[in-house]
Amino acid sequence: MTSYKTLTELHAVAVVEPCDAGRVANNRFLQYRPRSDSVTTAWLASYLATPDGTAAMAAASHMHSPTNHTLALEAFEAMEIPVPDRRAQDHVAAVAAAVAKITAMSARRDRLAVAILPAARNEVFRKVSAP
Repeated sequence: MTSYKTLTELHAVAVVEPCDAGRVANNRFLQYRPRSDSVTTAWLASYLATPDGTAAMAAASHMHSPTNHTLALEAFEAMEIPVPDRRAQDHVAAVAAAVAKITAMSARRDRLAVAILPAARNEVFRKVSAP
């Protein structure tokens, strides 16, 4: 069964999958399991990343410090998360996964673009300075 572990830093929430079983988590993190199979972890992660989801987490936060906004247990448990039908959840999750993939590819492209000029320069200087 999938468990949800809320991480306290900056309202972050880690939604973990069964493949994460056996990994070590900080014991300060709240741990939850869904009450039914009506909600998917991908939907939950997608919703919590939206402005409405982050606003709900901010409202459930103690906000004791600017970098460690621990979630108040009662407020977190009182959060209402909309749960559309499974088909809609799967569609949103697929779109979110596609966006994440494109974002990762874009970040990789940017890292490679920054590295190519120094690499080319080094290659030219290596050839020029070779005996």
